[in-house]
Amino acid sequence: MLVRRAFAVPDLIGDPFARQVVRNRMLEGLAAGFGSEEEATVASDATVDAVISLGANGGLEPFLTTIDDLDEAVELVQRASRVPGAAPLASRTLDAVKAYVDAHPFEDHSGRAFS
Repeated sequence: MLVRRAFAVPDLIGDPFARQVVRNRMLEGLAAGFGSEEEATVASDATVDAVISLGANGGLEPFLTTIDDLDEAVELVQRASRVPGAAPLASRTLDAVKAYVDAHPFEDHSGRAFS
């Protein structure tokens, strides 16, 4: 859900269409860096899958909460996606997710979780 929301895709949109919208927004200005449209699609899908998987198992927790080390998080996502040259896609995706999380905190200023 964070990836969808980070790219302003409403929750009510079905998964296939949501993935297409996220893919298109990820690839804006970056698609030319891949050999073909198919390669760009594969790279963006693998990047989104890696971000979702790492996020679900806590792998991105340090990046999303306290550490702003984008380079380390990008490297982690790129390794997980197994797509060479996916760093710009990973960076764009992580920037969007981080911005969304920063704008929509899970806890108040004293550290208490919102209910």
